[in-house]
Amino acid sequence: MPKLINQSLAATIESPFDRPRPHDPVTIRLFASAALDRFSRYGLKPAQILQRLGDGLFDYEATASIFRGQALVRLSAERLWFGIENVRTKAEAEIALECGIGAVGCIEFPPDPMLTLQLNLHAAFASGDEANAYFSTWTKPEAGIVDGGCIAQITAPDLREPVRFVVERSFAYPNAAFISIGTRRTGAVTPAVVRTLVDGAGFALRKMALELTFP
Repeated sequence: MPKLINQSLAATIESPFDRPRPHDPVTIRLFASAALDRFSRYGLKPAQILQRLGDGLFDYEATASIFRGQALVRLSAERLWFGIENVRTKAEAEIALECGIGAVGCIEFPPDPMLTLQLNLHAAFASGDEANAYFSTWTKPEAGIVDGGCIAQITAPDLREPVRFVVERSFAYPNAAFISIGTRRTGAVTPAVVRTLVDGAGFALRKMALELTFP
């Protein structure tokens, strides 16, 4: 099984609401207080929590900016959203997971919400030969397909819906793959659910005969 070394990883976690929520100052204050409770250890200050108010009742957004904007937690009328980018090391990946868990603790969710996880990453093979050997699995020279990739739906433990997995050759890094993994789950939102989604993504990666490592 090829071992890939992570070059750059981005992750988002989001939960869309069943119906848009009108602007409510109390909800915004509770979101801001919860964000400070969960992210002050990562340097979040009150001045880094901003509110945008538009012209309409549903046109608003509250955003907590962490690590100088590398990670954001955003509450809008339609969803709670968390995103982090440029994750490179194992320590940064562990912090990203903890921040994702913290983000879902910033609001009260409706019954049976949907929580989705999306991972996009570039990761390098040990050599060009190893990269070529992996991608040759999907080549069909007789059909004019000289390089390949794969889109797959993979059943993972503890997830009712399959994990969507895409792998192709990276254009950003030499001898590397670009990988996109999407998972989702409906039910109570807890730290354990976030970890279940991450575990499902890792399971799908291994099913595609790949092992991700960090520098």
